[in-house]
Amino acid sequence: MTLADSRRNFLKTAGLLAGATVVAGRAFPAMAAAKSGEAGISLAECQAMSPIEMARSSVMVQNAWKSLQEEIASIRNPSLRASIADIYGDPTPRITQALDEKTRRQIWQELTAKNYTKQALADVLPAVPNDPGTVMPFDAAPGSGYQSHHAYPGGLVTHVATNVRITSAIVETYQNVYGYRVDRDIALAAQLLHDLHKPYVFQWNDENSSRTEQTLAGTGEHHVLSAAELITRKVPPELVIAMISAHQCATTDDDEKILADWLEAAAIVAGVDPVAHGLISTKHRLPEIPRQEGFICHLGDHDFVLSVPAVKTTLPVMRQIAAVDYKMSEADLNGKVFNKLRNRVYSTYSAMRIHEEMTRHGKEGVRRLMSRSVHPV
Repeated sequence: MTLADSRRNFLKTAGLLAGATVVAGRAFPAMAAAKSGEAGISLAECQAMSPIEMARSSVMVQNAWKSLQEEIASIRNPSLRASIADIYGDPTPRITQALDEKTRRQIWQELTAKNYTKQALADVLPAVPNDPGTVMPFDAAPGSGYQSHHAYPGGLVTHVATNVRITSAIVETYQNVYGYRVDRDIALAAQLLHDLHKPYVFQWNDENSSRTEQTLAGTGEHHVLSAAELITRKVPPELVIAMISAHQCATTDDDEKILADWLEAAAIVAGVDPVAHGLISTKHRLPEIPRQEGFICHLGDHDFVLSVPAVKTTLPVMRQIAAVDYKMSEADLNGKVFNKLRNRVYSTYSAMRIHEEMTRHGKEGVRRLMSRSVHPV
């Protein structure tokens, strides 16, 4: 069974989809402006834009960014709130700051011995720019790999903003329907931080596509590295466990073993003993009965169910339109020229909105949105 299959099965068996659809109290500001589109630009202007400029000129992305700032401000624990704000302000990884070649090799050897990586030493951790603060800003990073969900400048912001609203709604639903409270700070913080190292892992390259992610302990490396970052920043172990549950919740013993693997791999990268740190037990399980905040974080991280097929469905149509309306050659369509066009269009509207337009109006619906964002040649 694939990871995606296991997550879908959990949704079916848990019977909690209704709770996830409840609308949270906070509304995105000026959403009507985002729906009406933005001022279009020429293809030449599009080609001159950086990923940061695309993200920061998008009404949709900036509304989502503002919403995330409000959610961070709603965290009641001042130390936790400050830690989240610090990461969002500068996502440069701390886990790599003290890594000399000897330590990096030791980490690689231990990960290899545990069968958590099959990568060569040079590839086991993404490279970090030499200058502090030069990792892609959080608000300009993609939400996933280039052919996957929210793969555009600012996609990480829209992805996390969506998940946080879903998570907040589930917490509120449990209180209103079942009459009890979970730890909102932990549930919300886990969702806010579950992709904290995507700016590090999915760095933009010269072709304006994003770096290809490697696998670590059987999942995307950003997931384990994000947990390692939280360990390094000394956040409570219950938050690390809740965050690591985003990709898999502890519904069975086998699921719990997967979580323990990820936590152990994160502890190796962070240079701590996972048992002494309260992350796993001596039996390679979670140290206590799995808390509900982790299940809620997992439920909240299911935007990919729509957003992945939205990209895969609309991208081929956008390529067809680019060849005709934007006069792109085969070389253009397979490189930087088309990448910049698709990045601009997706960061303006999202793949989901383009997908919805396509389901209603076919290729002409996609063409209409593309031409509003970037004028045809």
